[in-house]
Amino acid sequence: GGLEGDLEHCNALRIRLKGDGRIYYVNLRTEALRQGDLYQTLIKPPAGEWKDFVLPLGNFQLTHYGMINVNGVAMNPRSVVCFGVSIQDGKEGPFELMVGGVDAIRDPSLPELERD
Repeated sequence: GGLEGDLEHCNALRIRLKGDGRIYYVNLRTEALRQGDLYQTLIKPPAGEWKDFVLPLGNFQLTHYGMINVNGVAMNPRSVVCFGVSIQDGKEGPFELMVGGVDAIRDPSLPELERD
């Protein structure tokens, strides 16, 4: 979904999930990206129990239709416009993922992002 404000003063996302043991991706889209490009990081929520994940913004990799772009530029947190979660494990059939909350945070234990 869309985001209000920006992530300029944040260096991580905190997300609370209960899953089914399958692999999911957290996706961020910025203003400047072309179609098919996303910044993504992988998560595997445990089946049947809530877990809090802290996802450093520096761990999100630029992808093009799910393939890592090795020449990708670093994400500008000020330009993030959309957040989402997707399943891309290639398995057919039902899935279950519950989201208990998403927050943009500043965690002093994490390295700072390079900013423009």
